[in-house]
Amino acid sequence: MSIQLVLWLTIFWFTVVRALHNVTVDDSNPSIVYSPFDSWTRTGGSETGGHMLTEDPIATATFTFEGVAFYYSSPLWPYAVTTLVSLDSGPAILLDLTDHDVPTQDGGDGAATVDSRVIRGFTGLTNTQHTLVISVGEGQPFAIVDALTYTVVDPDDDITMSVSASSSVSGSTTLRSLSTLTTKGSTSEPPISTLSSSTPSPPSRDSALSNGAKAVIAVFSTVGALFVIFAAYKLWHIHHKSTRLA
Repeated sequence: MSIQLVLWLTIFWFTVVRALHNVTVDDSNPSIVYSPFDSWTRTGGSETGGHMLTEDPIATATFTFEGVAFYYSSPLWPYAVTTLVSLDSGPAILLDLTDHDVPTQDGGDGAATVDSRVIRGFTGLTNTQHTLVISVGEGQPFAIVDALTYTVVDPDDDITMSVSASSSVSGSTTLRSLSTLTTKGSTSEPPISTLSSSTPSPPSRDSALSNGAKAVIAVFSTVGALFVIFAAYKLWHIHHKSTRLA
């Protein structure tokens, strides 16, 4: 092993742990732009228990967010209900909001038979601004807006540790609560219940890293860095000794 490689192993050790937060926005949140506004009607109960509905084929609901994942949630009904969604001007996806576990009813009137659940998820997004457009599918009766959840990366939750070639360890750690973030008019928890096996679920508070886990990671990162420095020194020492003997 060359001395240059040994020195390189001692120069750099870098670990970043990023925390993900869910932000769930209810249909009444002003960040959702309904156009034309008069084409949308709020139905289904209280301010946080209902949903927005339109039968206008040219009506849209536009939501802009910044994050790495997005999840559309809606109740299910015992009759034909669909909603068309498009993310970042991509292909339009028709979502089926019909409850197929009960006998299908004729017509399009009546209460939902399944509470709001995640219907569609978009994961692996770049951490930039994204735009979702919700509308009525071609030849379809409705479009529904209920709960919109997106996943953000909070830079204040980063854990950064670095090790210099002189074997000194310097680290900066910022730990904050990993509770789900909400905005005005939003629900307190991301809708993750009653998910089908093919539906991705947004990471919940239980699945996120706790402060204790982050602290453990920081400790192991420090120990690992010191081990790399020690191993590099031993390799250099053996190489130097063998060179002198030769």
